[in-house]
Formats: sequence, structure tokens, C-alpha cells
Amino acid sequence: MSTAKLPIGQIEIGFRYRKDLGDLRSLAESISEMGLLHPVVVTPEGRLIAGQRRLAACRLLGWEEVPITVVDLYQAAQGEAHENFVRKDLLPSEIVALKRAIEPLERRAARERQ
Repeated sequence: MSTAKLPIGQIEIGFRYRKDLGDLRSLAESISEMGLLHPVVVTPEGRLIAGQRRLAACRLLGWEEVPITVVDLYQAAQGEAHENFVRKDLLPSEIVALKRAIEPLERRAARERQ
């Protein structure tokens, strides 16, 4: 596995199981503010394995290239499945706790902007 950058136009999306990409604007805003925290994952040939939403959000931002992680994966569908089935979304109580932890930082940043 290696990390590099690749022009967005060189990433082959191909067939994807996920059809609804959801709200890309909020993801694009997050990437604009925090950067791309998790690179897009591609095969050595540039075929997308994971990160279709991240890739689309970077396109919305006008990025010409994106950070990528290259994985030599025999079956791209296997990687897509692991990316989407194995992960665990935050519980509502965990979301609340995380928002409470961020709130003082947001308040401080708001005061500094005034």
C-alpha cells in the first residue's frame, strides 16, 4: 500500500454499488475546512475502490488532483464492500458527545472572528 496524488480525471470510477451520494455540499465544506482526512483508495491502475463521495466533493471544490492510497486489490468489489459494510457509524449518544467536545472550540473561533 502506498500514498500519492493523482489527477481526478485519471481515476476510473466504473460500476459502483452506491448510487445515492447524498449531500456532497456539506462534505465539500468539511474537506475545504479540514482537508481530505482520508485519501481516496484506488488500484495500481487507478480504478476507484473507496471514496466516491470524497472524490465527488473534491470535484465540487475544483480540485484537479486528490491524495490517493494505492492498494493492489484483486477484486475492487471486495474493497468497496469492506469500506461500506465493516465500518460502524457513530451512535446518537456518541454524536452528541463529539458535538459537546467541539462546541467550546467553535465558540472560541467565533469570538476570534468578531
